[in-house]
Amino acid sequence: MKGKISIFGTAVAIAAATVLSAPTFADYPDRAITWVIPSSAGGGSDRTGRTFMPFMAKHLGNAEIAVVNKPGAGGAVGIKAALTAPADGYTLAQPQIPQLISKQFENPNIGFNTDSVEFIGRIVSDYFIVAVRNDSPIKSLKAFLAEAKKQNGKLVCGTTGVGGSSHLGTLRFMKATGIKLKLVPFGGGSKVRKALLGGHIPAGCALTGMAAKVMDKVRILAVAAPTEFPPVAGVPTFKSLGYDLVAGNWRSLAVRKGTPKNAVDTLRAAYEKAISDPDFVKAAKKARVFPDPMSGPELRKAAKGLESFYAALWKESPWVAQKKK
Repeated sequence: MKGKISIFGTAVAIAAATVLSAPTFADYPDRAITWVIPSSAGGGSDRTGRTFMPFMAKHLGNAEIAVVNKPGAGGAVGIKAALTAPADGYTLAQPQIPQLISKQFENPNIGFNTDSVEFIGRIVSDYFIVAVRNDSPIKSLKAFLAEAKKQNGKLVCGTTGVGGSSHLGTLRFMKATGIKLKLVPFGGGSKVRKALLGGHIPAGCALTGMAAKVMDKVRILAVAAPTEFPPVAGVPTFKSLGYDLVAGNWRSLAVRKGTPKNAVDTLRAAYEKAISDPDFVKAAKKARVFPDPMSGPELRKAAKGLESFYAALWKESPWVAQKKK
């Protein structure tokens, strides 16, 4: 009898010790969180993260959040860094879509895709545009398409790096309209803007952020937003002009797949409060970032749809040269 009591008591003691030593997320967060931005300081992604972060911290009970910039490889370095950290909710990723999706096709060993994350929500969007200078003889998208067909692949449009949001948006634009363009890549939207305003290129195939500062000097022919986009109010959407094109850059918030449900749920609840916080809306306007909320589950569904699209596009026409084995 004593032996049985001893064994039972030992089992209870071991179980109690296991419970006490196991990590718990009941009080998440109970320590500092790291927020990884996959770009250098000062750009649109950096402004997005640093503008939104204080409001996430506020609605996480004034949590301590440290922002870390990890640029490189079109966002791949930062995304991978965040998604190889422990899946405990204490490392937040700020992946850009389509880069979270497209990099797997460019490099099958990249190690991440939409199945690597639990989306918390979309923070802002920056949509694809086609723009010319105000003094350009091209006054409309119809005229631009006519000129592109006339030049048959020789009309130059400046874009950003191969495989980035602007470049992929341009590929989708050409596919949707049946035209060919001569794409000239630049190191960022600001460089596209400089080349356009300087008369070095006749058009820019970029994102709204490229033209937002110089709306009095450029003419945006169309924007690939689902509906009229406030930062470029009055500009027709491609959809309104008869082209099924919605493309751009979604800056989102996510954690590594496998993060405990309690942490994911807590982050999503904080996101919902932060994204609608009137003070964030004011701060975003001042920082020239454009809130475009979408819940985590909705974002996952949308991202999976885009993943299928880009897989087909890559199979049809790879956008980077493949290395020979």
